[in-house]
This record gives sequence, C-alpha cells and structure tokens, in this order.
Amino acid sequence: MENKSLTRKGVKGAFWKMSGSLFTILTQFVLLAILARLISPKEFGYVAFILILVGFTGLFSQMGIGPALIQKDQLSKQEIRTGYTLSLLFGTVLGLLFALVTPFIARSFDMEPITNGLYFIAFLFPIKSLTGTGMALLTRDLKFAACEKINIISLVFGYALFAIVFAFLGYGFWALLFGQFAKMVIACILMWFYCKPIFTSKMLKIDIKNLLFFGSGFTLNTIVGYLSDTIDNLLVGKFLGPQKLGIYSKAYQLYSVPASLFGGIYDSVMFPILSQRKNDKEKIANFYFFSVCQSIMILAPISILVFLHADLIIWIMLGPGWEESIKIIQVLILGLPFRFGFRINRSFLKSTGLIFNSIVFELIFLLSLMAFGFIGSKFFGLVGLAFGVLTASITFFFSCYIYISLKFSLLSSNNAKLFGSYLLFYLPFIAGLFTYLWYFEMDINVYLSFVISILFVIVSFFLTFNKRSIMLIESNSLLYKQIMKNLPEQIQNKIIGLIKRFGF
Repeated sequence: MENKSLTRKGVKGAFWKMSGSLFTILTQFVLLAILARLISPKEFGYVAFILILVGFTGLFSQMGIGPALIQKDQLSKQEIRTGYTLSLLFGTVLGLLFALVTPFIARSFDMEPITNGLYFIAFLFPIKSLTGTGMALLTRDLKFAACEKINIISLVFGYALFAIVFAFLGYGFWALLFGQFAKMVIACILMWFYCKPIFTSKMLKIDIKNLLFFGSGFTLNTIVGYLSDTIDNLLVGKFLGPQKLGIYSKAYQLYSVPASLFGGIYDSVMFPILSQRKNDKEKIANFYFFSVCQSIMILAPISILVFLHADLIIWIMLGPGWEESIKIIQVLILGLPFRFGFRINRSFLKSTGLIFNSIVFELIFLLSLMAFGFIGSKFFGLVGLAFGVLTASITFFFSCYIYISLKFSLLSSNNAKLFGSYLLFYLPFIAGLFTYLWYFEMDINVYLSFVISILFVIVSFFLTFNKRSIMLIESNSLLYKQIMKNLPEQIQNKIIGLIKRFGF
C-alpha cells in the first residue's frame, strides 16, 4: 500500500512539476525575447558573471541542509528548528563574505562595472537560505503543487515584472538584478504561508552532526557539479570578455531549457521518492534503465530538430545582433540527450546514498570540461568551447552509466539495443547535416528544412515506438502502465485513444 501511495504521489508530483515547468519555460522564452531586445549582450554578460558567483557562493549558504532534511528517514521538530537556524546563520555569514571577496574576483576578470551590483546581491543570501529550507521541507512531504505555485508567482510578479519595467526605463543589467531581488523576496513571503520558519537558540550537537554529515558530502558534490556546469562560462568571461559571455550564456540558456525542464522534474520529484526506496535494488535498476531510454530515444530527435532550425529560433528568441549564437546552439544541442542523461545519473547517485561516488564522477566531468573547453576556446573561440562542452558531457554520461549499470547489474543486450538505435540512425543523420551545413557551407532553405523535419519525425517516431523498440520492453511497459494508472482519468482516456489510433 505504501509503494502505491508513493507512486501515486510521484506521478501527481511529476504532473504538477511538468505543468509548472512548462509554464515557467514559456514565460522565460517570452521574457528572453523581450529583454534581449532591450538589453545588450554585454549587459547580459555582466549578469551571467554575477549569477555564477551568486550560485557558487550560495552552495555554502545551507551546507546541504535542505537535501539532508529530505534524505532523513525520521525528522523531529527540533531537527527542523536546527535546520532553519543553521541555514540562516550560513546565509548571513556567506552574504558578508560575498560582499567582501567577490569585488576582487570581478576586477581580476576585468568586470569592475558590476562591483555595486555584487554588494546589492549580497543582501539576498539570508532570504535565499530560508526559502531553500522551506522548499526542502515541502519537497520531503511531496507537496510539489505548493512549490510550483511559489516558483510561478515569484517568477511572473517578481522577476518578469520588475526586469521588464526597469529594462524599459534603461537600467541595463541592473534591471535583471532588481528582477532577481523581487523574485527572491516574493518567494520568501509566499513560503511563510506554506511552511513558516521556526528557529532555536539551543541546537543539539547530534542534530548538527546528523544534518551536516550528509549535507557536507552533498555540498561537496554540488560544488564540484556547479563548477563543472559553469566553468565554460568562466572561461568565456576570462579569455573572451563580457560581450562574448553574454552571447554564449544566452545560447547555453536556450540549449539547457529542455534538459532543465525534464531534469528539474526528475530531481525534485524522484529524489525524495528514490531516497525512500533506495534498498529496493530491482526497482531502482528498472527505473534507471527506463529513465535513460526516455532520455536517449525522445530527446535525440528533439535535439536534431533544434539543430535544423537554430537560425529561426535565435531570430525569434533573441532578435538581431545575436547571430553568433546560432552555431553555438547547433553544437550544444546535440548533447541534449546526454545532458539530461547525466541529470539522471546525478539523481540516482545522490538518492541511493552514493554521494561520495558521485563526487568522483563530477570531478571527471569538471576536469574533462576544463581540458576540452580550454583547448576549444583557445583555438576555435565560442564554437570550439561548445564542442568541448559536448565532448565532456558525453564522457561524463557514459562513465556514470557504466558504473551504475555494473552496480545494479544492468549490463545486458538491452544496452546494445538502446545505443545501437542511436548509432545506426541518429549519428549518420547528424554527420550528414554537419557535412552539408558546415563543411560545404551551404544553407538549407526554409522549405527543404521543413520537408526534412517532417520525414525525420516520421522515421524517428516509428523507430522509437515500434513494437520491438527498446522503449517497450517488459520492464519499461510495466512502468508505463503504473504511471498511467496514477494519472488523472481524463488524461488516461486521451492517451489510450492515441495508442489505439496508432495501433500500439
């Protein structure tokens, strides 16, 4: 009964997270299309650099307390009080350190104009810490609807509203900072209605130790992961300047949207559920392979369609002056299946308690990204850097995949079948596109691109969903049925109707 309840909550949570994420992404697309026409690439580059520093410093503001609260089997009220108190202390101390140290870092990157912006952002650390702890407690209780409502309201009435208004008034990169400020304040206020912070003046050593032991490993893992996710932006900022950083960061944002959509759902929903089932090895193994199948077989065709229409996407989303982003996104998007794939790997390693093993793989990714990214950017600029990111992403995915497969006894003929489909169809198609577009430097006109896209979608659809497909093996089919049973009835009926129409 407990397993069915968890599955039902997980599917419901995924549904809420998917709905909220889709709305968030659509809002971000509209917002980006507006702001890219009001704010220059250089100004975006300044904010991208500020957010890198904020994100890195923010990793220490909770010291992994939020994930530790989610991971614990039993959680007392005293531990919750300790968690909030520690988070507030860490956030306050980190805010002060941020204001003292980061201006020197900005000068070393030749970005002195953002110094006052760094002082302004430093005040947000205590607020961010409290909100993070509250979100962790809501996630632990699988209250994903509340989390999504907070995220959506703070995005629309905080970041979007303030950023657009101040951008129209000509505040440049400050408009984006005011938007971030408004978003965090509104999220913190809303959090009080769902999960009011409680503090203590008497923290027990055992509670601190329990929270920080898992939290320290989680934080170390997250730090290495964050560095690996942002080192490419730092390389651009250091060697190519804020103008190039603005161009690269927006191309990277467009590329990462699909992975963020599915990866955010996966991290938020599956981490607490998998943590509660970490001892059920067979179910963990089946669900892992199921997840990787979705990543490869669904996101691979999406990545190629984006590649084909990258120029149109950049023109719609960013407008004139951003043409340099086209080739960058064409390279990056080919790593989309592996980008989401290593989000799956990260979640599985953390939720099954292999947190320190995860650190090893994050270091592999970081070092390979530094090496490939530096060489690529040094000799081929932004496009070379994008190739470095693509190579490092593939390296990280397969190193993790092989380890997890061995750990959970997954290596079998199914692996060959899964990646054989990718190698036999998608790779030759990608090679042909690169040869035509890049080597021969010939453009595909709109009509030809449209025809190619339709034919490609038809072939990839039947490759993915034919009766012998790896997507429909027994273990995967059982999980599809389990998910179906827990969906709202109206959605179930629509999906069943589509399945019957195509004869599956």
